[in-house]
Amino acid sequence: RWAALILPIRSAQAALKSVPLDETLSPSRCLFVLARSPGILSSLRRRAAPPFPVQVQVESLVALQSFEDPTSLAVLRKALQSSEPLVSIAAAWTIGMRRISGLSADLTQRVRSGKDSHGVAAWALVQVDGVAAWPRVQAVVRAALEAPPGPDGEREAGEVRAGLSAWIIGGLGRKELR
Repeated sequence: RWAALILPIRSAQAALKSVPLDETLSPSRCLFVLARSPGILSSLRRRAAPPFPVQVQVESLVALQSFEDPTSLAVLRKALQSSEPLVSIAAAWTIGMRRISGLSADLTQRVRSGKDSHGVAAWALVQVDGVAAWPRVQAVVRAALEAPPGPDGEREAGEVRAGLSAWIIGGLGRKELR
């Protein structure tokens, strides 16, 4: 079991050692090199699901957004449906950052299900579909912006939803939203 965790790390170390010393290793250059390391993407895809701890899943999903990898779609789709809020939020964020149009229907389903408690799936849907997403996210955005402040925990979540709603509207541009 430990070999599955260690082999991709050794592969990445070997890949980084292959970079000539006169090259600057910026974070983007490191990602470029690591993306070509055997085992890195498969390791990230594997760690983005149970039985790995939630924090490992979240970090793996966030790391996947750095790679143009069509084989990650199934992993992202499954993570978006996770009952763990942090996992589904990370999956939605990754889909939005990469603007993966193949998962637009999954994002729409998440928004309409009422399980998008932080509004990240709605934000991702706007990133993917642009203005065409407005009819699908309109109710969520209006509810978040019009919700009265609740108790401390609810108030904080409400502020996050309102903030994301503002980003959604900003992402749509100056188009009249009615």
